[in-house]
Amino acid sequence: MLATALDTLVTYNPWTLSPATTLAEAARLLDETGISAWPVVDDDGSLVGSLTACAVDQALLRHPTGQESIAAIVARDAAAMTLATCPLDALTQMLDAGRRVAPVIEADRVVGTLSTTDFLRELSYGSSRAGREVVIDYLDKSAETLDSDATLQQAYDTIVKSAKSIVIVQGDFPLGALSGAAVSFARVQQFARRQRGAANAERTVGQLLQSTPTVAPGRSLAEAANLMVEHQLDALAVANQSAHLLGVLTEEHILRALLEYER
Repeated sequence: MLATALDTLVTYNPWTLSPATTLAEAARLLDETGISAWPVVDDDGSLVGSLTACAVDQALLRHPTGQESIAAIVARDAAAMTLATCPLDALTQMLDAGRRVAPVIEADRVVGTLSTTDFLRELSYGSSRAGREVVIDYLDKSAETLDSDATLQQAYDTIVKSAKSIVIVQGDFPLGALSGAAVSFARVQQFARRQRGAANAERTVGQLLQSTPTVAPGRSLAEAANLMVEHQLDALAVANQSAHLLGVLTEEHILRALLEYER
């Protein structure tokens, strides 16, 4: 699967930010577009780095008015690549750097972005042997749980302590899973909605997962990847037919399996 050219996976002409963009403006754009990572370019269009929702979330803790620029929180070591980069190397680089989105450059200019979702989508088509592996062999069985009535702050605190994705439950019934990145993105959206006085600014974690699926342990990784792509997720709760929670399957679990088969 990863023998394909990188240019077939790239999203071209991405939106970009300037280092002078304020935290509040970045939060507004993240909320309005649903895009959680942006290339940052200078006045000449050359790549400066990348900005993620996680970085914005952390910066807003220090600067709650959001009036500071994003310049200080741009990741200067962004996992940039060119169209000539081998897809296998690109995915390895992104996973090792903990990046879900990476800029693609030519002559130092941003021409596109590459996301881990692009690789999930390819795997979901079933063209890789890794896609035929079953979920039960790759999940994390030590998942933390949190009640559906919990706030985003409580979810954030739980993830900071455990450094893992968490499963949101209603009683004993698992509703879905949230990663740290997903919680940070939701917190940035909450800030943006508060800023404009939106009535739906405050949300519980259960409200974030109203239409989120769980996945059965016997399903294939390709089927799990398809669910993640369809519902824009990076983590799934794994439950059996009795709705008993077995663990969490993350995007990284699937993509590491893909690398094992493609190397």
